[in-house]
Amino acid sequence: MMLGQAQDTMAKSDARGVRQAAKGEHDAILREMSRVRSAARAATAGSGVVVDEFAMQFEDEITRGGTYDATMALLTGEQRARSMELEGRMARRAGNSAMASSLLDAGTSAVGGWKGAKHREDYASHTDRLRGNGMGWAVGRGLGD
Repeated sequence: MMLGQAQDTMAKSDARGVRQAAKGEHDAILREMSRVRSAARAATAGSGVVVDEFAMQFEDEITRGGTYDATMALLTGEQRARSMELEGRMARRAGNSAMASSLLDAGTSAVGGWKGAKHREDYASHTDRLRGNGMGWAVGRGLGD
């Protein structure tokens, strides 16, 4: 398995863990909200205050705050999970690009080696022709290159 694929697989696994943790935090916040709301209702009733619309506003505030916190825990967890998945996909793509680049470099080197050998062969035949034409003195001095 390529490094990019391994990082992508690990990121997906980490993202699942982050989502599960966010869901756990969400559920814990809702349980705590319910406990606090019940305690507030009991305290209000125990103080002899008539449970009217004004007393219910405090309970509604607890519900809104708890629901907001629980929802934010889910959204934050989802955002972190998506970020991890994106990093994993980017690592996979970078690995694929690096592999393609390596293959292209290898191909270029092979072709370059072939062209380089052909160039050396052409140069050798060129200098041999010059020497055969009585121009060996030019080759030795770099004039026939």
